[in-house]
Amino acid sequence: DSTTTASAASRLAPSFNNLTVAGTLSVSAQATMAGLAVAGTLSISAGVAGLAVATQANMESAASTGSTSLIVTPGRQHFHPGNAKVWVRFDGGATSVTAGASYGVSSITDGGTGRYNVVFTTAFSANDAYAAFMWHGVPGGKGSLISVSAGSCGIILVDSVGAAIDNSVISFIAFGDF
Repeated sequence: DSTTTASAASRLAPSFNNLTVAGTLSVSAQATMAGLAVAGTLSISAGVAGLAVATQANMESAASTGSTSLIVTPGRQHFHPGNAKVWVRFDGGATSVTAGASYGVSSITDGGTGRYNVVFTTAFSANDAYAAFMWHGVPGGKGSLISVSAGSCGIILVDSVGAAIDNSVISFIAFGDF
């Protein structure tokens, strides 16, 4: 069969060195496995911890020794500098402006024709510690960042002659450090 089972003796002392599994390996208790190679499926029913799991410092440095071989949990991935900390797509022409899809955004405020304020769930570490970009899809128009703070960013949309306008598709994204 395709399942490899450790002997009774090794199950009592769950420490494995250079274990190769061609089928399915199930680990239900914390075990130390140096040099583990799995060609099939690895199933772990207990939590994953230890030196193989990336820390916040590993993610923030993005160049830590062994960073290409560490396990990254969802709770740590957003600390990597290459990941967006905030993004949102919303309908700026709607009566009540709300996010159609978002990450790290707590609200969007409509400040009048073409003006919006994107409020972040978590503030950046400093007012100028992030890079923000927006896209609106208005032919010949442009969008600008009009106010930047650690916890929010104001944007304005204008048409080709500089008049403020609303648009049904507006996207905003920000990268930086929390």
